[in-house]
Amino acid sequence: MDGLKEFLNSQRGNAYLILRVAAGFVLLWHGQAKFFVFGLAGVEGFFESMHLPGAVVLAPVVSILELFGGIAILLGAFTRLLGIWMAVQFGLITVWVKPILIGRGFSGENGSELDLLLFVLGVLLATHGPGKAALGPRLLGQGWAE
Repeated sequence: MDGLKEFLNSQRGNAYLILRVAAGFVLLWHGQAKFFVFGLAGVEGFFESMHLPGAVVLAPVVSILELFGGIAILLGAFTRLLGIWMAVQFGLITVWVKPILIGRGFSGENGSELDLLLFVLGVLLATHGPGKAALGPRLLGQGWAE
């Protein structure tokens, strides 16, 4: 058992890299869909149907952050700032948008499982930074660029 524990401990950096890449890919995928599948007008209409305040502003902001934020997270750039944004956005979706605004209640059946996971990934990215194989700190220096 000690050998397995040692091996798993030695893979922490690789596991975190997989989490960062997965988070970046999910955001990139959703961002590109907002631009190239639904279009900003479609996203705005969807946000309005959920009674989100400021849908006309939120639609492009969220779309841009998801598309370019996903790319940046994949590259390990601005990971901490984008992690904070992810935690805020997906935390609000999990506890306010889906249960209250859409009226689905707070349960496992309201479709917020992915939002909850993205909230947790955002917290990890904000608190742990980019991890290994990150280009951000190499290209942009340390600090918030990481």
